[in-house]
Amino acid sequence: MPMPPPGPAAGPPPMPGPGGPPPGPGPGPGAPPGAGPPPSPDDVMDARQQGIEQKVQAAAESVPTPTSPYKVTTINMLVKALNKLSDKVTGQDVPDIEFEAPKGESNWAAPLPLNVYVPMAVVAIVAGDIEGGERHAFDPTQVVDDASLKEAAGHIGGMLKDKKFMKSATQGAGAEGGPPSEAPPEPAGPEQYDEADQELMATM
Repeated sequence: MPMPPPGPAAGPPPMPGPGGPPPGPGPGPGAPPGAGPPPSPDDVMDARQQGIEQKVQAAAESVPTPTSPYKVTTINMLVKALNKLSDKVTGQDVPDIEFEAPKGESNWAAPLPLNVYVPMAVVAIVAGDIEGGERHAFDPTQVVDDASLKEAAGHIGGMLKDKKFMKSATQGAGAEGGPPSEAPPEPAGPEQYDEADQELMATM
C-alpha cells in the first residue's frame, strides 16, 4: 500500500506580536502599600518626647482655677518636694522653685503660680512615662483644691521614696524584665514626710 506523501515541514515557532511577549505571573504578595521600614529606636524616642512635650504644653495652657483656696502651707510643702526631686534627679543643686505668699496670708485663692504649676505638671506627666511611675502619675489639671494639692505633694513624696522609680528617673527608663522592686511603695501619707513636713501638716 503506498504511503501518503509527507506533510509540509514544521515552521518556526510564532514570533511575538508588536506588544512583546505576554506578561508572566506577577510578583508574589509584597508589603502593603505605603509600608516602610520599622521606626528606629531614635524615632520612637523622638515621638515619645514629642508626645510628652505636647501634654505638658497643654497642661501649662490650662492652669486650673481652684474651686476653694489652697493653703499656703500646702503650696510650700509641694514646692519643697519638687525642689528635692529636682536635685535628686539631676544630681546637682539646681535653682530652687520659689513661692512667697503675701505676708500674713494663710490661704491662696488664685491659680497656682506658673513657676510652681508647670514643674508640677511636668513631673506629673513624665512620671507616667518612666518605668514603675504609673502609680505616681496624676492629672495636674485636677489639682483644684487643698486636698488634691496635698495628694499631689504626696505623689511626689512617693516618687522620692520609690528606689526603682528614682533609679529609672536618674539613669533613664530601665530595660523591660529588669529586677523587680523589693516592695511596692506605700501610699503617700503624713508618715512619709520628714519632720519639717510633718510640722507643716500638723498646722493644717
